[in-house]
Amino acid sequence: MYCYALRKYFSYSAISSLDLMLPIDAVSASMYICYLKESGAAIGAIKSAFNAFKWAHNFVPGLNKFNDPLETNTVKRVFESALRSIKPGRNIKAPLTKDLIKLILANLKADSSLKEIRNATIISLAHNLLLRHDEIAHLCCSHMEVESDHVRVTIISSKTDKLRNGKNVLLSKAEDEDSSYQLPLRYMVKAHLSFGQNHFLFGPLSGHDSILNQKLSYACYRQILRSAVESIGADPSNFGFHSCRSGGATDLASSLTPFELLSAGRWQSQQSLAHYVEIPKHHKLQWSSFLNN
Repeated sequence: MYCYALRKYFSYSAISSLDLMLPIDAVSASMYICYLKESGAAIGAIKSAFNAFKWAHNFVPGLNKFNDPLETNTVKRVFESALRSIKPGRNIKAPLTKDLIKLILANLKADSSLKEIRNATIISLAHNLLLRHDEIAHLCCSHMEVESDHVRVTIISSKTDKLRNGKNVLLSKAEDEDSSYQLPLRYMVKAHLSFGQNHFLFGPLSGHDSILNQKLSYACYRQILRSAVESIGADPSNFGFHSCRSGGATDLASSLTPFELLSAGRWQSQQSLAHYVEIPKHHKLQWSSFLNN
């Protein structure tokens, strides 16, 4: 990320006839931050540029002997001014709730293709286990184990699992063939995958009947989500990467204690829940009714 931010800076420097070398002087750093602000860059882009400059002058071998231009008051004030002048905008995505998931799964048929079953399984598991994209992408057949009344799934890629010890989550047994329990079993049979196999559970398609042993990319997951939402007549622009996770958290919130919900979603603090749990409209109406009576 920092290398990409530095490359953008050097592209700007070439157009602006600035020195294409490190260390970066304070004037050039200030000019670039001002350029990003005036060009309408988001707060994240400005922070990435600032942090990339700092990284280059503190960690790239051979540059730590130079004075860091970001330590000067001029650059710090320009950076802080740029951040204050930009109003952060949040395009909050709608949760993909249990009712919407049911509509998506209703499109599955007995003769559905491997692609259709794979996509439905991804959406269902992401909702039921509150999975992020990276958790889905790293999920392997060896991380799943069938027990008497459930499937044990080990999540080994989680932002909150710093030591990568993994965390077990459970899929309860159900007879419905499109349930979050039966659907992965149906998918694995269709894809010729087996429990314990050292193979990514979800990956790109190889032909029409097999799955490549590769991680699922962001672009592929985005297209899967978009297609699933379009299939039920909803606007895909209202949904994003975390919609399945948010939908699962929203559905569980009324039935779990805050501690249980934190554990289910592998969150570190309750503050994170505010970005995922959406209080249903009928609950908000109940609040008003309660106060009016």
